[in-house]
Amino acid sequence: MARKIELPLSSQIAVYTLERMFDLGAAALIFSTALAFMPKNMPHQHVFMRAGIGSLAVTLAIAIFAVVVRVAGGAVAGFARTVLSPVSKPAAESIAEKIAGFREGLNALRSMREFAVVAGISLLMWIMIASAYVQTAHAFIQTPELATLSFSRAMLLMAASIGGSLLQLPIVGWFTQIAVTATAMHTFYGAPIEAATACGALLLVVTFLCIIPAGLIFAQMEQVSLSSIATESEQAGKEAGVVQE
Repeated sequence: MARKIELPLSSQIAVYTLERMFDLGAAALIFSTALAFMPKNMPHQHVFMRAGIGSLAVTLAIAIFAVVVRVAGGAVAGFARTVLSPVSKPAAESIAEKIAGFREGLNALRSMREFAVVAGISLLMWIMIASAYVQTAHAFIQTPELATLSFSRAMLLMAASIGGSLLQLPIVGWFTQIAVTATAMHTFYGAPIEAATACGALLLVVTFLCIIPAGLIFAQMEQVSLSSIATESEQAGKEAGVVQE
């Protein structure tokens, strides 16, 4: 993308970081709002409430951090470099550079109108993702625990799925994510483990893997070589390491 629009790679990393921040905030907002309106007699209701409060706290912390970095990003980067340098100078430099890049990404939004548009897109996208979880569960009509799953209850399932996808190995991690999602359905909703596993696998396909064919088609249309990009990315990483040293 950076090569296509003729901008430095660091600018695209900053924009990507900004997009991740909006993603987390939108997901947490939808998750917390849904849990706030869930029935009080729902099983494991205290678990749902703790998860909702936790997600709101994380969202608030991210928002505060973003405001501080936007206002005084240079000072925050310098503070991180000073504090972490005695522990590991390369790590301190890396974190300081990431904070500077994060500030650069925040500067991409120059007005409240642009902020509102980006926030609206993120919210719309995550509402569609949440709806995909609900509709996928409802497809298992022979399993009442899934066929009658409400939007509020599906939010904990979505949170478990996201958590299972954070730290995983390629391909092998898919099975980990299926296991985490199936365990959540079996534990919280009482769904049979067979149906829960099948639903977890289908959710992986619907929310993660279904984009691959379209991505490969557009890569061919844009004449993008995945192997050459992997080589260029590896070289860029080596150059960044040399610069830090």
